[in-house]
Amino acid sequence: MENKRFQKRGLSGKKGKKSRLFLDILPLTPYNDIKLSGGVKRLFRQSKFMYLEVVAVFIQAYKRAISVLAKKPFRLWGLSLLAGVIGVFASVLTFPALSLVGTCFTMVVGVGMAKVYLDGLDGKQVNSDQLFAGFKRFWSVLGGVAWKMLWSFIWVIIACVGALAVFLIFALPSFFSLMSRSGDGVGFGIGSALAILTFIGLMVFAYIKTLSYSFVEYLLITDEKISATEALRKSVRLTRGKKGQIFLADFVFGVAVGLVTGILTALTAIPYLGFLFGIVLVAFLLVVLLFKNVFMGLTYAALFKMATEPQPQQPYGQQPYGGQPYGGQPYAQQPYQAPQQPYQQPYQAPQQPYQQAPQQPYQAPQNPANPQQ
Repeated sequence: MENKRFQKRGLSGKKGKKSRLFLDILPLTPYNDIKLSGGVKRLFRQSKFMYLEVVAVFIQAYKRAISVLAKKPFRLWGLSLLAGVIGVFASVLTFPALSLVGTCFTMVVGVGMAKVYLDGLDGKQVNSDQLFAGFKRFWSVLGGVAWKMLWSFIWVIIACVGALAVFLIFALPSFFSLMSRSGDGVGFGIGSALAILTFIGLMVFAYIKTLSYSFVEYLLITDEKISATEALRKSVRLTRGKKGQIFLADFVFGVAVGLVTGILTALTAIPYLGFLFGIVLVAFLLVVLLFKNVFMGLTYAALFKMATEPQPQQPYGQQPYGGQPYGGQPYAQQPYQAPQQPYQQPYQAPQQPYQQAPQQPYQAPQNPANPQQ
């Protein structure tokens, strides 16, 4: 199915490889059904609607999260705090011999928080019972979360190993040459720079891969028949083309918190008023600490629901085309109508208006043979 999607837009083959990688982060929209076989530059020039959809979906997710959080902030925060307290107690009570048991318990309770976020978005009541919803399928839920964490760790290890390999190949020989005073250290500097760039590039790639696993907890709690490995694969499919939205959700929140923190920190240097701004800064950081997990959990839940809910589609006969509708009924229900020609009257020769001869006054005829005396 995905191959057909790429072939429809001319993204098959080697020429469309970079474009396919870019489209894995940004969504394909129905607004720009175009062929893109010229590479990334042509894609950037012809796909402005992609950015609009990414921003629109991200803003919609933020709006839904804020609306739910505004209705019941303390209940949601209390449940999040309760989940954290349960995790801490489970880890402390099972330490050190059964610390792994406490960690597993905490992971399953975290999946229960996904149930809280989804029910909150649906307008349902949220309570502490939902925190333990994952224990109904304990081993499947635990396996799904562990499988997600394992693959996230594997991508980080690949980034570290790749950077280390580049350093050993390009920088280590120059380092030995520098130690033996037979080299000038330029090769070591170039090799070190390549290793750092490789590590940064692979870490970015690992972060993009971990974004693919963002919906695992929500899939495990909503689908009772899904397995641990299938939850990971389905999350990868659901996030294909939506990683840009998930990245924006994290990035904008981090930038906003950092910006406000920096401004308030700078204002604390004002004489006499700096103390007040310091109090505001502490209160702001406390609010962020308390509600960050709740807000981001609701945002991810909103993105998950928008990714899984079927999009409403209008019937064919009601879709606009050029500002004019096709018709009042769907295409399959419209009866066949032969094309009608405009009515034309039969040809008639022009008629001359009737002209009546002028009437003369009546005169009796005169008989010349019998003249009147």
